[in-house]
Amino acid sequence: MSEENKVMVRSFLEKVNRQGKVPAEMCAPGFTVHVGGDPPMDLETFQQFTGMFYAAFSDWILTVEDMVAEGDRVAFRIMSRATHTAEFMGIPATGKQVSIPNIGLGRFDGGKIAEWWVSPDRIGLFRQLGTIPSA
Repeated sequence: MSEENKVMVRSFLEKVNRQGKVPAEMCAPGFTVHVGGDPPMDLETFQQFTGMFYAAFSDWILTVEDMVAEGDRVAFRIMSRATHTAEFMGIPATGKQVSIPNIGLGRFDGGKIAEWWVSPDRIGLFRQLGTIPSA
């Protein structure tokens, strides 16, 4: 089951990257997302959250760097690369290419993703966009 879940996580991430939206057919009823520091999101709210990124950044390249599975959970480390081509959270397009590391975990129920935890490097993103000074 763990290997099948790893395949599902990779497919989920690839579909998000290709479509610019969450593949709802891969999500279990009551799908819940936890993005570091934000309140939990349902599928609809997460669709909006994801859409905000894909509207502001183009040329997304998502690379899965590590994946570990045990039981009904899959942990992953990914790197997202994109170009800031439209306004994002009040920041005008900069044309800058950004690299955003992300750590996450998916929990499965009935062959679908029931919960999704992600923790993208937001500070690193804003530093790359020039809105937070580098340390």
